[in-house]
Amino acid sequence: MKEKIQFFKENTLAGLAIIIPIALVLVVLSDIITAIFEFVKPYAQSIPFGMPIVRNLIALFVIICIGSGILFFVGLFLKSYIGSRFTNLIENKFFNKIPFYSTIKNMTSQLTGAENIENPAVEIDIYNNGVKKYGIIMEKLEDGRFVVFTPFIPMISLGEVFIVEKEQIKVLKVSLPRIMNVLANYGIDSKSIYVNTNKNNKT
Repeated sequence: MKEKIQFFKENTLAGLAIIIPIALVLVVLSDIITAIFEFVKPYAQSIPFGMPIVRNLIALFVIICIGSGILFFVGLFLKSYIGSRFTNLIENKFFNKIPFYSTIKNMTSQLTGAENIENPAVEIDIYNNGVKKYGIIMEKLEDGRFVVFTPFIPMISLGEVFIVEKEQIKVLKVSLPRIMNVLANYGIDSKSIYVNTNKNNKT
């Protein structure tokens, strides 16, 4: 009974650790968008032409432009030397203490290509029977084996981890965002994964 309670407790806390930060971000974004809309709305309503729906569309367009501009300059600042130091300080002091933060951050960076992380996409023959799955090399062990993450479809942020021999994998010459897009679409356009891979194999 104690084991079941502990199992329930651990999974509940894991769910909260993921859901709460996402909910907080959504609440903050909602407040920011509302504030921008209230700021822009009087100017949009004062436009002497167009129906109310046209004015609202103009206000929405302005909000998108302002929001994109804010995100651009925030990203620009965070990539600067001072911004990088500030980000590392905040992460070390607070975020890295949040369960699963590092895992989610690394996976997000890989999937979006935001950081130059060398985690190649691969074909993996898990059971050596010719039936292969797509995966991502997460780490190379000292004995030469590879730790490979294989995503579920369509929830590509979830999956399984396998430890396999080098002979069981084939590295694909494709970006992670490309292969993840294919997986999210149930394998549609898989041929695009092999364009560069087949070229490299022929040379």
